[in-house]
Amino acid sequence: MTKTWTNLSLKAVFEYVEANKRLKIISHCPTLRPIEKETPLHLDCLSFRKNEIWLNKRFIQPKTYKYRAVKKVERLKSFLRGRKSIRTKELEVLDLSCIPRNLKIYVDSVNSGDLDFSLVLSFLDTSSFPLKFLRTNISNTPAYIAYAEIAEKLVIRVSEVDRGTLERMTDVLFNARNQNILLENFRLEAESMAVLVQSWQENQYEIGRIFTSYIQNIIVGSPEFVDEVLARSNGQKVVLQDCDWP
Repeated sequence: MTKTWTNLSLKAVFEYVEANKRLKIISHCPTLRPIEKETPLHLDCLSFRKNEIWLNKRFIQPKTYKYRAVKKVERLKSFLRGRKSIRTKELEVLDLSCIPRNLKIYVDSVNSGDLDFSLVLSFLDTSSFPLKFLRTNISNTPAYIAYAEIAEKLVIRVSEVDRGTLERMTDVLFNARNQNILLENFRLEAESMAVLVQSWQENQYEIGRIFTSYIQNIIVGSPEFVDEVLARSNGQKVVLQDCDWP
């Protein structure tokens, strides 16, 4: 006579089954759903987009049940809702409408797209901090965020340059506590960069802090900028990587 599986043994098996396969199993055998939901869910990446939820870069196709279409978003919402433990290496949140209420996710890296990051923050398990990586739109996040306590590497995106955006950027850059800061689509003037370097020196920020700007190759007055940095920082050498001067 074949022995029945215990709940504990089923959980042990489910924990090592890939997420999309787990979803397929419980769709064919609904009686396993309560046990599967109690099992920690481990993902490489989880993405919330408009009318879509992606698990490990795959999304669930809608299926028809009893002559009615069940939207994949609702199906996945029910798959994620009520779980005790969800862990993912990468979390992308481009739309909030697909996220189940009260969801808490343990995550390493977050991309909040152009959303207000404070809204995304509520879905993150506090034990995730500091994140290894955070990409956020600072223009669309008016609330004060202690980014240094949240992420080691901070990627800043700017969609609108207004007073509030500039004030928040100034706070992040001149009180730089993140180990690695990257401006994705915003350029600092040469004089501002020189003042920034001087500020970091005066505040005795540790060696190894990294600041990057993807479009900084269009700096105006580059030779003067290098001289200014040397003068302000009492330095002997300035290395500017991958910059094509006009």
